[in-house]
Amino acid sequence: MRLAWKPQANEVFALMTASTAEMLQSKGVKFHEWKIPVGFDASAIKAGERLWRFVTSFATTKNDIEAFGRLIE
Repeated sequence: MRLAWKPQANEVFALMTASTAEMLQSKGVKFHEWKIPVGFDASAIKAGERLWRFVTSFATTKNDIEAFGRLIE
């Protein structure tokens, strides 16, 4: 899993495989597959990777972020 580009707000876009996404979703993480935007360098996407969108809110806690971090270590 890696960032597609540097986050600028409460949305984070990551590149990862479908199997990694399935593992995270099975652990209760909520996120969605995202369409590759026009102008994005498709050569930056490795074989088997897809783009996914994560969103935080004012309700997202430090513990939520730390728990997610432990899942992707």
